[in-house]
Amino acid sequence: MRGATDPVRTGEDTEPAADSNSIRLQSLLSIAQRGWLLFPCHSMVQGRCSCGKGNDCTSPGKHPRTVRGVKDATNNVDRLRAWHASYGVSANWALATGRESGVFVVDVDRKHNGFESFAAWESEHGTLMTPLRTSTGGGGKHLFFEYPDDVVIGNRTGWIPGVDIRGEGGYVLLPPSNHQSGGTYRWQSDGEPARAPLTLTQSIAKRERDNSTASAESDLYAPILEGNRNDEVFKRACRHFRELGQSRDEQWRRDEVFRRITSCEIESRRTFPDDEIMRTVQSAQDAVRAKGEDLPSTKRDKLIQDRLDWHEANMEALRLISERDAQDSKGRVGRFSRGGSFILDQPEVPTAVWGSGEQVLWAEGEALMLTGHQGTGKTTLAQQVILHRLGVRTGPFLGFDVPVVMRPVLYLAMDRPTQAARSMRRMVGEEHRAVLDEYVVVWSGPLPFDPLGSPSIVADWATEYVPDLSVVVVDSVKDYAAMRSLSDDSIASGLNSSWQELIARKIEVVLLHHERKAANGEKRRIALDNVFGSTLLTSGTGSVFGIEGNPGDEVVTLHHLKQPAETLPPLEVHHDHPSGTSTVHSGPRTVREVLALAGDNGATAAEIIVRLGLKDTENNRRKIRKEISDMADTAVIPGGQNPDGRGKLPDRYRLIAPTTTRQTTRQPDL
Repeated sequence: MRGATDPVRTGEDTEPAADSNSIRLQSLLSIAQRGWLLFPCHSMVQGRCSCGKGNDCTSPGKHPRTVRGVKDATNNVDRLRAWHASYGVSANWALATGRESGVFVVDVDRKHNGFESFAAWESEHGTLMTPLRTSTGGGGKHLFFEYPDDVVIGNRTGWIPGVDIRGEGGYVLLPPSNHQSGGTYRWQSDGEPARAPLTLTQSIAKRERDNSTASAESDLYAPILEGNRNDEVFKRACRHFRELGQSRDEQWRRDEVFRRITSCEIESRRTFPDDEIMRTVQSAQDAVRAKGEDLPSTKRDKLIQDRLDWHEANMEALRLISERDAQDSKGRVGRFSRGGSFILDQPEVPTAVWGSGEQVLWAEGEALMLTGHQGTGKTTLAQQVILHRLGVRTGPFLGFDVPVVMRPVLYLAMDRPTQAARSMRRMVGEEHRAVLDEYVVVWSGPLPFDPLGSPSIVADWATEYVPDLSVVVVDSVKDYAAMRSLSDDSIASGLNSSWQELIARKIEVVLLHHERKAANGEKRRIALDNVFGSTLLTSGTGSVFGIEGNPGDEVVTLHHLKQPAETLPPLEVHHDHPSGTSTVHSGPRTVREVLALAGDNGATAAEIIVRLGLKDTENNRRKIRKEISDMADTAVIPGGQNPDGRGKLPDRYRLIAPTTTRQTTRQPDL
């Protein structure tokens, strides 16, 4: 077996640590030295899963504590020490089965007649003997075998009735983990996993071949039942996107997968509208793209290598955290406070980082999120707030105060850093170099570690390199998530924990994010539930702004979707693109207002666009003309021939004075 050392012992070193069900650290490290890949799982605490979901937990005491689950399994000593320090006294521990650990497991369940099925199989094929066995907390048993060199052993549920195979992608809990039933996993024998007999591996391989060929295609087009429609649509859509690869453009692939999904029989189809199906298909496409599963093999190999390099850097960061944990508590003890002080000493109106009086756009100790489509000014607005905070720009910003705080800012320019640099270059000059050098630190590109590896990993890294840090700007959230699905609640929860750790250290956070893409025919909405990803992304923020506008528009509308204090009305903002300056828009807001100001001379469609602060495109001109044609009190002034002989002048539009009509009043009957 790969990495084998001494046989697994069942004595004192594998007993639980005092006052817990968890394995002792020394025993954990001893098992890891065998080459087994391990990771922590939730456990049962007073009859409930430690995840805190109560009756909603679907796998009590068995599901992973880490973000990526079995994919996070490792035999790295530093990583295991860090996990054990965080979870050790309340964790079940699992072994990731498969070729990497060199072991697979036959899992016999007491339920579903597993013992009877297994006895029948053994009577036909011979008794399976292995020196390494455990009894499970639920009354079943695990038989450990060496992973064969010449056969792929998959992770298969129902190999025979009541008996599962735990191979590639699977895992089993190790003693002394506890079980929902109140039982405990226990070693039943010492020794090494046995070499699997040919009858066993051939039987497993045959059943996998028989089942995979017959079911792979049919599963994709089988009826979709009501109980788990969204999950099933998501899984099938992911498989379709992997199959299509990058054969055509994204929109075509999305439409094609939508067509395939809706061609299936869907139970209670009336309650599962097309727009909901399309949103699920879009989420699947985002997930497949984020993992590189639609890439050609050469590009996918490079992506995998990049992630391996990134993982090594992440392991080093976790090692540093483990060392620091052994020396100090990183200020966590200082976060305890008396209830009276915590509750009654808070100001009635939140202290504003940006705001005036009870109108607070960004509150101290609460993250600010700016959301909108590309090109609507998220980066421009965030950078201006930071420059006001550092005193580079003075006076109120968009009519609201920004108190000056001369402490460093860390700008995480993970999304197109050169574009972020060009954006801020418009706002500053050479005279600001000294202030920028002293108070602005920029990190370009992806983070050198996994921000979800530990809630404190970003805060530790940031404060180590930027002492007295005041603000962290995340540009943008999708890049901070390190190519993971933002729709996954566990990912969003991990990101939120990372931001909350910064805030707990008195570091403000600004998040730049985007909206969901509107499905075909769906009207764009500016709403909190239209922010892309899990609702947990916005639930951990104090203030969320949605920016309404199109890429390149000079005038956009800020909608305060989530407020820390008084509700603010929509704010019209004018972006002066050359100078990177945003001000409250004081000009006309509608076509009618533009025409009223133009008087009898009227205005062309292009002039109206300029006055409204829109981008001058043919599409916008068509919209303006359509709106004017729908107005009953407008007239067209034909353009006629251009005096210089070059083409025709554009038509102009003006308002018509309302027709005066004689009013008559009927006298009441006497």
